[in-house]
Amino acid sequence: MKIDRALKYSDHELHLLILQKNKKAFNRVYDCYGSMMYGLAIQALQSRELADEIVELTFIRLWDSVHFFDVQKKTLCMWIVGLLITTAQDYLESKNIEYIFKNSGFPNFLFEIIGEKVG
Repeated sequence: MKIDRALKYSDHELHLLILQKNKKAFNRVYDCYGSMMYGLAIQALQSRELADEIVELTFIRLWDSVHFFDVQKKTLCMWIVGLLITTAQDYLESKNIEYIFKNSGFPNFLFEIIGEKVG
């Protein structure tokens, strides 16, 4: 299936195309959701530097784990938000950064950075 920039694709169609490692479909998903994820990451992390890194890692994770997406359970957007949150958690833990995750309901979630973990 070829990507036509003028057409809208369903989550299911984009999912199938990315499963086939279609880079144009991936770029379409990034074009649709990249700015939104970046905005959510800045809001949640209070850091452009962390947001840059985590959004990039989130979309790498999407490419690598798209086979886990279930179009019957979530929209693609909400699945990517979930990836963003787990990617942020994994990243902060890998950097030994202590945080408190606060979720007041979407889109109000926050990673309160405490500092470097001790011992």
